[in-house]
Formats: sequence, structure tokens, C-alpha cells
Amino acid sequence: MKSKQVPCDGAAPYLRGMPISSLGIPSLNDSQRVTTPRTGPSRAFVRVEALEVRSDELRQKATVRFELPLSAFDPPLRREDVEGLSVRIAPPAGDRSVVPLEVVERGGRLAIAFDSAPVDLSALQASPLVLALGEPGLLFNPASPQVSAPFVSVQVSAAQLKVDVSASTKHERRERSVQLDALIEQTATERRAMATGTSSWFGQRQLEQDLTEAKARAEASQQTLTPLLAQAEQAWAQAAPLARVATAPVDDARRAAWRSTLVTATNAAAKLPEARALLEAAREVPELAAEDRAKVSALEAAAAGQASVDAEVRQLFDSLPAEARTRWLVDLAKFEVLPFAERLSSAARESSNATVDVQLLEDQLAAQVERTGRAVTPRLAQLDARLAELRREKEALLHEAQAAASETVPVTYAADLRLL
Repeated sequence: MKSKQVPCDGAAPYLRGMPISSLGIPSLNDSQRVTTPRTGPSRAFVRVEALEVRSDELRQKATVRFELPLSAFDPPLRREDVEGLSVRIAPPAGDRSVVPLEVVERGGRLAIAFDSAPVDLSALQASPLVLALGEPGLLFNPASPQVSAPFVSVQVSAAQLKVDVSASTKHERRERSVQLDALIEQTATERRAMATGTSSWFGQRQLEQDLTEAKARAEASQQTLTPLLAQAEQAWAQAAPLARVATAPVDDARRAAWRSTLVTATNAAAKLPEARALLEAAREVPELAAEDRAKVSALEAAAAGQASVDAEVRQLFDSLPAEARTRWLVDLAKFEVLPFAERLSSAARESSNATVDVQLLEDQLAAQVERTGRAVTPRLAQLDARLAELRREKEALLHEAQAAASETVPVTYAADLRLL
């Protein structure tokens, strides 16, 4: 059989405008047949308006479904000529895969058909699709990937790609659905935390913890202070009146008046025994007795001033708040140089500081709670609105009609190569 050159008319009228995967195969006359020698490789150029491909989920790879009538070759190919053959797909920048051919019947006519392995979409858009038909072992050898001996080579160029994007559309919808579920759960969790006051958004969380710790410190310091105060109160009750007056929390004028009264009373009490003895001795002399009696009365009145001052001092002690009484006891312990004076002073200072911390934190917490209360209502409204928006989008995603399943992508080749 003579070898004939395959016509390479760039217009390729027998396939112009015919989409790949067409369900019908047009009838061919003699002028439309591709002449193919049976004794050696031949090449053909096919131009179509659109090449139909199916993209993957990421719109990076695509598979091509291609059908070519056996009657498109001259002489026409027979079923036995192509059965068992494979196709090597070679976009210049794509995957060089070998897939088996199948013979299908369309409208009573036979055609070769195949589904390609995934190839780069960008390669299909930038370069013609090259199909090498032949024995699988002769099409591709991993040891010599550049060597190929096809039965027929067909170059397919297209004006545009019709890309089936249903897979990527479904993938995007699944991804958005998962994202919406996460956002809904996150927003609902924040809303629950906001409503129950357990959110980290609340500033009083730290204040409440600090207040608890401060109260614990105050309780511990009070337990240390209580027995020391009992000892100090006993020492205060047994102390000399001048010692209590010297450490009393009063102004200088009052303290000076008390001290003067106590000194006078002390001196009068010391003179009373002698004055009473003189009065007893002078009872037989009316004039002396009257004078001594007046002196004894004056001394007794002066000595009674000690009891009066002592009563005032005790009344003052009982009327003071606990913190002021504690300071008085600490000062007395130091004044009397009691053995537990330093421990009492340290425990009182720690207790006072802890009490101040508790009061300060309670005031801060009350202010923070008030501020938070004013802010919670609008924040809850924002979260409710956000949840409603996310749920509406999820509902729409579940029930909306399937988005457009195909896109048209223009093809721009660097050069209109006829044959590779």
C-alpha cells in the first residue's frame, strides 16, 4: 500500500466548528477525508471552535473527552485498524500520558474516542493538543521519554475552551459550607460566653481573681493578728494610766490635759497619808484641824482626777473602730517595749494592707461590672445579627440552584503551528 501525506489544510473544513464530544458525527464526502497511510506514521491538523474539557476541583488540571470519526481519514480506518491502540497526549507543558482508545458508534458511524489523563489547563490554553495514536509500547518508553513511534499523529488546536467547572463549583460550595459551620459555631460560642459572663471579653475576670486572692491574704493575716491583739489588750488594761495616755490617738492639747490631771492626782495621792496624819493629830486644836481638813479634801479631790481620766481613756478606746484600736495597741506595745511588739506591728501592717487591697479591688470590680453591663447589650445584638447573617448564607447555600457548570476560556497560542 502506498504511503500518502495527510492533508494539512489549516482550515480543516471537516471539523471546523464541530465541538469535541459531539453526539452526532457528520457525513463526510471525498474532499473532507483525511488521507492516512497504513504503512507508516502520518500527521494531521485539526481545527475546532471549542475544545470541551472537565476541570478538577482546583481548576488547575483538566481531562479532555475527544472523539474523531474513522471516516474522517482517507482511506477510512476500520475498527480492526484501531482496536487495541492507545493515545499519547502531549500538550507541550502538560502531562505525557498514554490512555487506551475505544471505538464508539455515533449516529450509525464509528469513531475513536478517549478520556485523557489530567493535563494542565494552562497548557491547553497556550498550546495545541497533540494526539499520537499507536501501540502502547511504541508511544512512550519511560527510559526514552522523547522517543515515540505513533501510527497517526493528530494536532488539535481550538479557538476556545469550554471548561466544565462543576467539580470546582461543588468543591467551593463544600469549602464554604465547612467555613460557615465553623464561623457559626465560633460566633455562637462567643455569644454564649457573653451572655453568661464567662467571656474573656469581660474585664472583671482578672479583677475577681485578684479580689479572691486579696481576701485570702486578709484572712490569713487576721488569723495571725488576732492572738497578738488579745495579748496587747491585756497589757493595755494593766498598763499605767500615763502609758495609755502617752499612746492615745488624740491631739496634743487633750493629751497634755490628761497628763497634767494624772500627775496632779499622783502627787495628791502621795501627799494624802501625811495630810491625814496631821489632821488626826490636830483634832484637839480647832483652828489647825480646820486647816488640815481643807487640805485633805483638796488632795482627795485632786487624787480623784486619775479615775476620771482613766474612765475617759477607756471610753475612748471602746468607741474607736477596730483599725484605730489596733494602732493604739501597737503604739502601747512599742512604748512599753513588750516582747511581742514587733510581731504585732508587722501583723497589723499586713492586715491593714490586705484590707485596703480588698476594698480597692471591690471598688474597681463594681465599676467594671457597671461598664461591662452597659457594653454587653449592644455586643449581644451584634453577635445575634452576625449569627443570623451566617445562618441565612448557609441556608441559601444548601437550597440555591447549582451555579453555572461551565465557563468559556479564550485560547491564545504563541504561534499557529500546523504540525509538531
